[in-house]
Amino acid sequence: MSDNEEGGVHLDSAVIEGLADVICGDDTTDYYRTGSRLGRLFAAAGWPWSGEVEGGRRTWVMEQLTGRRADPAALERLLLRLADPREYIENDAARIATVSDLNYLLRLEGYEIYYASEGPGIRTRSRSLHRLNSKTPMELNVDLGQI
Repeated sequence: MSDNEEGGVHLDSAVIEGLADVICGDDTTDYYRTGSRLGRLFAAAGWPWSGEVEGGRRTWVMEQLTGRRADPAALERLLLRLADPREYIENDAARIATVSDLNYLLRLEGYEIYYASEGPGIRTRSRSLHRLNSKTPMELNVDLGQI
């Protein structure tokens, strides 16, 4: 489900690289996808897939993403599947972390994932260059006595 008028999403190559990291996950994230789970994810998003993931997981995912970068509808289907609760039946914390990381990347392009009664959707929004839930500590530049 998409609320953006264009249909599909257009992503910069740097955002594609970040998306590959989110799709794969690692030991520091709440989500991690094995090679077989990666294949099932892409298949569930309607991407043709055959055979096992060959080589490194991230390399394989980058090949898939760059190969379909000119297909905004396919990218949108993949993003929606990444946000779909059915991908995280046993681990809703992983879904929440995934969507948070996806929305950080998508805000750079002027999109965001949201949820409605029909499931996840993508809508356009103002582009943002700031991460609202940044892990970087804030620095107070005002003397509290002046407040």
